[in-house]
Amino acid sequence: VAKKEVLSILANGARSPEFVEKGLAGIPVGDVEVHVSEALRESVEDESLVSALRALFGSIVPGDYFSLNAFLPFTGEGRREALEEIRHSVADRLGVASCLEIGPRYLHSTGQLQKGGPNCGVFLILSADELKDIPLKREAESLGALAKAQASGDLLTLASRGRRCVHLHLPDNSGVTLRALAAVIREILAEL
Repeated sequence: VAKKEVLSILANGARSPEFVEKGLAGIPVGDVEVHVSEALRESVEDESLVSALRALFGSIVPGDYFSLNAFLPFTGEGRREALEEIRHSVADRLGVASCLEIGPRYLHSTGQLQKGGPNCGVFLILSADELKDIPLKREAESLGALAKAQASGDLLTLASRGRRCVHLHLPDNSGVTLRALAAVIREILAEL
């Protein structure tokens, strides 16, 4: 089903984000596109990244698990460390199991459980513009466009099953940007 969504996105374009926020944690890194699943929209108080993430993390109850689904390069520039910090911050603060999934490879394994299993997963999906994008001849305009479409397809498929999800499309995939996001998340978790 996710593959069908991705093909539709590549052919027809992705839906517009609920809103776009300038920068992260006061750092002018660029525009962050924020997409929120229907299951969370009523809980988002205003059009801000903090409000969307507060609704996501605030929806976690005992028995839930948190999954960070990152359609990003995993190595270099401190990316893995920043992603692991996000994952562990949520798990430790909210007392839930957590996983870090690197897309698109997880879609054929745990991705099936996330979409077909019980509705106890809470998902933060990340994608980002590629700084050095690679053009493709058939599948999509570029490797970055394909990764963004896969992340968008993941959100649509999870959301269609009533899952609680936020998809952030970041202006770049640098360690600096991911560490800024981790800082925002730490601040939100401290308030919960």
